[in-house]
Amino acid sequence: SGIADPGTYHTHSVDSDMSRVYLEQRDAVHVPGASSPAELEAALQQAAAAIDGCDALLFTAGAGMGVDSGLPDFRGSTGLFKDRDLAMTYEDMSNDKWFTDDPAFAWGTNYTQLMMYRRTVPHAGYEILLKWADRKSTRLNSSHRPY
Repeated sequence: SGIADPGTYHTHSVDSDMSRVYLEQRDAVHVPGASSPAELEAALQQAAAAIDGCDALLFTAGAGMGVDSGLPDFRGSTGLFKDRDLAMTYEDMSNDKWFTDDPAFAWGTNYTQLMMYRRTVPHAGYEILLKWADRKSTRLNSSHRPY
């Protein structure tokens, strides 16, 4: 019939090739998990030396950085307004149609998000990234950052 059984996971050759390449690259630079305090210290020293010796840093971050600071993840239908009687996805809430259909809702949603970002105190991870950024040529790319 051409339709896969939903209970069966199928891989395509592209997926297999991507997985193979990923594993090869990962294994070339991956530091295995430490099994003792001495191994942990050695791994941390290796990571610190790599960061210290690089020419530039590229940080990629997503919702986890903001969520760890207390922001909602915006993924579910109650993430943003979990304390309200509103079940709507972030994508639905962000639709430009609201500026025509219900401007108060559109502006209220945007203002609510803006105030959450302004009031949220970033966790210590942001300070660490900022300190590293001050010492290197840096790019920060985040889909969800509070400042």
